[in-house]
Amino acid sequence: AMTDGISKAIAGSIVDKERAGTAYGLMQTVIGLSTLLASVIGGFLWTIVGPFATFYFGSVCAILAFFFLIVYFRTKEIA
Repeated sequence: AMTDGISKAIAGSIVDKERAGTAYGLMQTVIGLSTLLASVIGGFLWTIVGPFATFYFGSVCAILAFFFLIVYFRTKEIA
């Protein structure tokens, strides 16, 4: 709830005003599908492998996201 307004403000500043509604809808759709997929994967790992696998998987995803952001911002500055 604390970051929801910020993400909408960033999306609104990137997109033209005529397409703002579509951008918000697409953003919420991607967030919803990602949350569903994360829950399914987390439940599968928790049930089949064990609780530790869910936390390891979350840690690996967070580390990968961090490195993708570093690469993204480095290439953004060069371009």
